[in-house]
Amino acid sequence: MQRALSALGPSLARGGARRDGESAVSRALRGATASSSFKRTLAGLGFGVVLGWAVVAQPKLAVMLLALGACLAAQAIGVRRLVLILIVTTFVTRFRIVLGGFHFMPEHVVLLIALISLAMSMRLDRVWAVLRSPTVLLLGLFIVWGGAVSFMRAPERTSSLAIVGWLALDWLILVLAMAAIEDSSKIERVGAAAAVGAAAIAIVLWGLSSAGMIAFGTQLEPLTHAQAAYGLSFEANILASTMAIWLFLILTGARSARFRVIAFALLGTALVLSLTRAAIIGLVLGLVVWALLEGKVATGRVLRSLAAAAVAIAVLSVLAPSVTAPFTKKIADAATFSSGTGQLRAQSWSTAVGDIHGAGDALLGLGMNTFGQRHLDPTVPELDRGYYLGNLPLEIFYDTGFVGVLLIVAAIATMRPLRREHPGRAVGLIVIYVICSITTSAFWFGSTWLLIAMALHRRHSRQPAREPRVQSRPAGALADAGLA
Repeated sequence: MQRALSALGPSLARGGARRDGESAVSRALRGATASSSFKRTLAGLGFGVVLGWAVVAQPKLAVMLLALGACLAAQAIGVRRLVLILIVTTFVTRFRIVLGGFHFMPEHVVLLIALISLAMSMRLDRVWAVLRSPTVLLLGLFIVWGGAVSFMRAPERTSSLAIVGWLALDWLILVLAMAAIEDSSKIERVGAAAAVGAAAIAIVLWGLSSAGMIAFGTQLEPLTHAQAAYGLSFEANILASTMAIWLFLILTGARSARFRVIAFALLGTALVLSLTRAAIIGLVLGLVVWALLEGKVATGRVLRSLAAAAVAIAVLSVLAPSVTAPFTKKIADAATFSSGTGQLRAQSWSTAVGDIHGAGDALLGLGMNTFGQRHLDPTVPELDRGYYLGNLPLEIFYDTGFVGVLLIVAAIATMRPLRREHPGRAVGLIVIYVICSITTSAFWFGSTWLLIAMALHRRHSRQPAREPRVQSRPAGALADAGLA
């Protein structure tokens, strides 16, 4: 073959040799790839067999093998991909993993693997840079203070310190997200997509549960006695606050009009099905604040969104009144605190204030999550279950006193929400979060701490770069260097 090509000319001969060589190399690479894939498959099967045997025969060895497998998986996946997976798992708060009597969520498992990957990547320089952030330091100090107060004053010290440990894991989510992801827009894009998926799942589960096909995804709402959707969230209030926050971020962000329409339809529907009035009121007020602070373009978008929501509810009221009737009843009784869940919340707030005796309690607090250690849930007296305060501002004061409140306020102040390129978006988000947190608290979930990471990323990215110093030189020297 080579001789025939040589007879036709040297260039063709060289081309033919190159093609023969390339085909030989490609064949070798394909063979090597297939061989390595086969070896990895065999290694995976072997590891699975050994692990299965160890679980039955040697539990301690099984723990070591699981740790080894986690390290290998962390190295293979990579820290950035794991953080993106972590963002998705923050929308799944319904499920718990119990280890040693302590409860963990899927986000904590992914966090552990991501931290292993971060440590193995040797990119700890970014971690030290994150730890120098005043916001991160103040939030960490708040958790340390909560732990100290809980150790000294909680009736059930172990239960309170477990909540402190949960907050410490959330703080690690904040540090990891800031160290591994350099652009907050990536967190927002993945979070928005995950929110749309979570809303769609919640709607489907609500439909199946309402049809009696499954017993998951909804809970009984005490005021209307209708089924409120919670989807994959811890409860309906958590689903509602999550949907309200992310719908606000999507509507006020830079996503395409098509994506905003899809998100508005799905997240808005899930929000209505959750039957949580505080989240809806918070969303409306947050959008109003955004419109007032950002000008005509924002105002036009808010007016179109509110008009579309009003038309959709009016149409559903005619076509499916059984769906919208519980929602409209909840909204109509938004300011009612003499019956239903409003009365229960008002009573719990009054009881919490009554537990604060003297300057010491007000200054130091009573310990993390100790309201339920002092009071039982009156709605289910037969279960002997601790009461849930739910009002986040009051809960922070109850648990950690004025010291904890000042640490949280200082942490928020260091983020400088009013000194941003779009202050209306920052202030509107704070309004939504505060209103939602009056009825239920998402502070203990990783989703809140990812929002803080997004805010800190945006603040640092808006800071102007420092111009390098240039020593003055004579004009002739600049001309000689071609810079005059």
